[in-house]
Amino acid sequence: MLTSVVMGPGRLEPGLKQLVAFVVSSSAGSAYCQAHTAMVADELGIDPTKLEQIVDFEASPRYSPPERAALRVAVGAGQVPNTVTDAQFAELQQHFDPEQIVELVGVIATFGFLNRWNETMATRLEASPLAFAQEHLADLGWRGDKHLGAEPAVVAEEPQPPGDLHLDT
Repeated sequence: MLTSVVMGPGRLEPGLKQLVAFVVSSSAGSAYCQAHTAMVADELGIDPTKLEQIVDFEASPRYSPPERAALRVAVGAGQVPNTVTDAQFAELQQHFDPEQIVELVGVIATFGFLNRWNETMATRLEASPLAFAQEHLADLGWRGDKHLGAEPAVVAEEPQPPGDLHLDT
């Protein structure tokens, strides 16, 4: 339910929220959440080339200055300790109003929890996000090792039908 609220309708584009969720999950090293967030970004219609270029969002012409500012904060916030700088946050404030920033940080914080939960519990990836990640994220260095095992600590339910942003695990 938490993910449904945070990722649901708000002041930010759903695609930007998914890109932020993917980047914070990548920064934290969560293969499980990378697979889910990339798959949902695709379902939302994010240009596949844009997703392929996300590891180089700073240089890619497919990313706007506001997107770059949000993704920079997601990278820093996904690390422990948090490496977001005052300058990065000030740049975020140039592109987003306070309510949008709270929404962005809500996405980052929610995935901070989900990243740690799924990596600690070695949650087994469901068939759909696993297949998507193997096809689309392998060239970006994605490996789902601990989430592929036959005897996971937790087996998550299959994701909800497309269009329903349930990433709860």
